Amino acid sequence: MGGRLALQAGSKVGSGRFILIKELGRGGMGVVWLAQDTNLGEDVALKFLPPEVAADPVALDDLRRETVRSHRLAHPNIIRIHDFHQQPGGIAFISMEYVDGMTLSGWRLQQANQVFTWEQLAPMAVQLCAALEYAHSEGVIHRDLKPANAMLDSRGRVKLADFGIAAVVSDSVSRVSARSSSGGTLAYMSPQQLAGSQPTVADDLYALGATLYELLSGRPPFHRGDLTHQVLNVPAQPLEERLLELRENSPVPPDVAALIMACMAKLPDQRPASAADAAAWLSSGPRPESPAAAPMLESAQPTRRKAIWIAAGSLAGVGLLLVAGLLWNVRSSAKHPHSADKNSGLPEKAAGDAVAPSAPGLASEPSVPFAGTLPGTIWKVTDSDGDTVWLQFRANGALTYEAGRGIRPNGKWQQDGDGVSMDINNGFATLSGTISGKKMSGKALSRNGKNWTWEATPKG
Repeated sequence: MGGRLALQAGSKVGSGRFILIKELGRGGMGVVWLAQDTNLGEDVALKFLPPEVAADPVALDDLRRETVRSHRLAHPNIIRIHDFHQQPGGIAFISMEYVDGMTLSGWRLQQANQVFTWEQLAPMAVQLCAALEYAHSEGVIHRDLKPANAMLDSRGRVKLADFGIAAVVSDSVSRVSARSSSGGTLAYMSPQQLAGSQPTVADDLYALGATLYELLSGRPPFHRGDLTHQVLNVPAQPLEERLLELRENSPVPPDVAALIMACMAKLPDQRPASAADAAAWLSSGPRPESPAAAPMLESAQPTRRKAIWIAAGSLAGVGLLLVAGLLWNVRSSAKHPHSADKNSGLPEKAAGDAVAPSAPGLASEPSVPFAGTLPGTIWKVTDSDGDTVWLQFRANGALTYEAGRGIRPNGKWQQDGDGVSMDINNGFATLSGTISGKKMSGKALSRNGKNWTWEATPKG
């Protein structure tokens, strides 16, 4: 692409519409220039495509169509795509909103120990979730979410860049150069994306987890050795262990670490169901000082909170890690320290704990009247300890539960005649029961061998 080499400040491109001001950077996507858009009367960013892409008609057609899709996205946390431009001389570029700021990758390097604290990162995480949820609602998957593709502008807003476009460029470069690619950056790619499966929301949720992991620890979950093998087969090192290994004095709330690890689950159905679910889990927990910061998630590691964790669900905040009857109530660890069960990874239940009141969410939700089939119905479950949880049986075998202060839809259920089985967090706890009239009852077993009984009645 000889035309690119001639670009310099003061050059005009796009039929004279854009006047180049200065080069902003280079990368796998090509070179980016700050330019003045004489039609709009404002500064814009021009992303000039790599030579192999600009010279390939199929690649240009893919980019043109992806640009049209991304152009529809209008959200305060997404860099706005304006248009696709092609001109004689082998120059092709995309015009987009110019953000006067630095990438989150760059900002991380300027922090103490080159990592963010959770208090710093919390509001950014919420904004990333908001951007993803909006784009997903418009049918657009990012496919290359990473710290280098998110910027922080001068007003403190996160701006996510390159929705869909970076992955298309990567695919195009791979096709025309015969290099292997799955449309993304390996360290942040889900096993499914790496295997070349159709892009889904779950791929972006995996990348969200890997992005937060790096911003808090200084490295992505897999960063040395055979990354392909690790992404496909090796569970990511728990964030708490990584921080201890690196001797980082930047503690991450165990609830946050649990969300991050849930996002990076190998199987899509073990991740949060959506970016909105992740944001809901964040925003429903105890809040840090900043009103914009949305905190904390249930920990899968031993903690002093007594709870039951359902991973990859609606991810709604610090509350009870309840699985049906396993209702260990949240208490202040400062006032009521409990020892951890090292074999199970769960806090032991301490005598004398008060029962935390259930949140009114599902109790106030509309429920389909129960008439022998479960989809759409909401049930109130009481266990053998007298604790309570609400269960919502959703279509396609999805199970939502609520206790304490959070709704977390990520269990699974099956009905076979009068028999019902439920699986919480991929076997974290399993429940089996029988429907008799308008009553359900049965037994439950946790992964650590604890068992209890429960019964439930339908709402309405």
